[in-house]
Amino acid sequence: MRYVFTDYDEFADAISGLDGRYIPTARSRHQWWIDPARVGRLRLQQLQVGAPAAFAGDGEESEPGLTVGIPLTDPAEIRIDGHSLAEDSFILIRQDRPLTYSAQGITRWAGVTVPTNVFEHARFKDAAEWSAAMLSETRVRANSSALRRVSLLVALLCAGEDSINIFNPAAIAAAEEEFLVAVSELLQVSTCFPEQRVGRKPLARDRIIARCLEFLSENHGGPILVGDLCRAADVTERTLRNVFNEYFGVGPIRFLRARQLQEIRSALLTQNSANETISQVAARFGVWDFNLFSRNYRALYGESPSQTLRNGRSGRPQPAMNEDLESMRSWMRYANARFAGIADTGGESP
Repeated sequence: MRYVFTDYDEFADAISGLDGRYIPTARSRHQWWIDPARVGRLRLQQLQVGAPAAFAGDGEESEPGLTVGIPLTDPAEIRIDGHSLAEDSFILIRQDRPLTYSAQGITRWAGVTVPTNVFEHARFKDAAEWSAAMLSETRVRANSSALRRVSLLVALLCAGEDSINIFNPAAIAAAEEEFLVAVSELLQVSTCFPEQRVGRKPLARDRIIARCLEFLSENHGGPILVGDLCRAADVTERTLRNVFNEYFGVGPIRFLRARQLQEIRSALLTQNSANETISQVAARFGVWDFNLFSRNYRALYGESPSQTLRNGRSGRPQPAMNEDLESMRSWMRYANARFAGIADTGGESP
């Protein structure tokens, strides 16, 4: 069964093997959907990220395991931790391995999550040990046949109304073993990418992002300009623009605009804004050109600020907006985890 989402946080929460948050950087012109399935103890999914977006997250905490994510769209259009994905590559998601993602278009993925209680299975034990010892990075390279085998298996069971349904216990056990063998073989022919970034050293780029994120976290809820980030990171605007495009798929101006709109949207949906006008809320976040703000807001969210405000005041169920779950703060928390300890100490990125 295909689940279609209109709320980015609900979409993120429904992804198997991954915790995190999305910041949309352009209007969604396609659906955000997930086709999930279970085969024994394994969780499968096909999903579509329906708009350009920046994501920050980590492996799932509540049900830890190992998740293989295979891009079904052009991998060169996807950036993981500031690197474009190469052909015949995938991402390996585990708890305490924070990551960032960005893309400038829609992306589709096939995924298999193997929980930790399956790591000792005879068909998977060697692969679990290999991945722990040899696959330390999120981006992983494999061969095309091993990737195709796993993605085709997922497509059989995660294809919306065309999915194959398995109910017989013996058939479920056989399917689980087939998936374990396919994922095991994929992992055992995989290697990490050597560091081959041209230009500014990776650590320097990571430190720039870390200092910007630190500044954003310390100034949550207030207006921030590109010049503020340049001073915080001690770099030129050109350097900042290059690094932001590398990690988040957009420059700092567009990123700050998306942040501003996201925070205003959160404020409009909370009880804190019940006695404020839209102009008062927007001004609190540094908006003074209200016509431009309204156009940008509608372009990103597909509704006017007044519609959002009415939804917030109507009592209709809305995503939780408390300190821990509010979208932007959650995104910042995950992003900061990815760059923890880099801003001032100069330590290596995780």
